[in-house]
Parts: sequence; structure tokens; C-alpha cells
Amino acid sequence: AWIALVLLLLAGMLPAQTFVDSNTSASLRNASMTIESELESHGARVMGKDLYRWQTRLEKLDGCRVEFSVRVDSNLTDPTVNVQTVSFSLGALNPYEISFQRHWLEIPCMEENCIYSTTRCTRKSADGVVIDCTTPNQTWAHAFALEMDGNAASALRLQKAFYDAVTSCRQPARVSF
Repeated sequence: AWIALVLLLLAGMLPAQTFVDSNTSASLRNASMTIESELESHGARVMGKDLYRWQTRLEKLDGCRVEFSVRVDSNLTDPTVNVQTVSFSLGALNPYEISFQRHWLEIPCMEENCIYSTTRCTRKSADGVVIDCTTPNQTWAHAFALEMDGNAASALRLQKAFYDAVTSCRQPARVSF
């Protein structure tokens, strides 16, 4: 009898274990695939004869953390490449305010600046020398403008994918004792 009592007491002292609901991870996988697919099809744009080109790509979606890269090639003067890395937690976003603007999807934070970004810059001089033109520029922002080619149907699919991902990350995790 004492052994049973001791086992019950020890079992009660074990820390609670959380586990991700399979529906949550499935909805995140689906959202990730939709975002990746839509950006492959509609996340790039060229203006002029290669004067200005940008592309947005989903780099990773790990748990509820997401990272994008935004590459902008400019050939107005010396060829310049800016690569912005944007990262944030999906749970910090406001799913009800995600909206399609003219050529971008506006993805806002719920309360405070939750979107972190850094930019790297390289420029090729007239004689072919590649120069690092990066300036220290780590920034926090209240919203991310995910640029697209303006396809409204794609924007609606992206908006729904982000809504699904954000709401699944904002749901409390189940706990088992």
C-alpha cells in the first residue's frame, strides 16, 4: 500500500508535458506549403528591362516562427543587391488585420513591434569589383508588407494561409499530466 502511495505522489510531482495537437501542426504544414507555393508563383516582380527586380521567399517556418527573405536587384546605376531577412512569431500577429493592398499583403502585429529585419547590401562597381554596402540596420516594425505581383486570387489564398497559421499558433497547447 505504501509503495502505491509513493508512486502516486511521485507521479504527481512530474512536470506537466505539453504536446502539439496534430491538427495544429497539420494546419501549419498546409499554411507553409500554400505560402511557399504562392510566393513561388506570385512573389516576384520585374520593372523596366531588368532595372528593378524583387522576389520574396519563405525561408523557413519552424513551429510558430517564420522567416522570409526579400531580394531586391537594382540596375539603375551600379548593380546593387539588397537582401532583407524578416522574421517574426506567427502568434504575435493580428490575424483579423491581415489585408491585401495594391501589390502587397499587409501583415500587422497584434500590439507592439514584433517583426525583426536585417538587410545585407552588395554593389558591383563599373570595373567589376563587388563592394559590401551594408550599413547597420537591424529594425523592429509593427507590420510586414509582403510584396507580390498584384494577383488578387493569390493574395486571398495567402491571406487565408496566414490567418490559419496565426490562429493555430494562438491556440493554447494541450497539457497532459
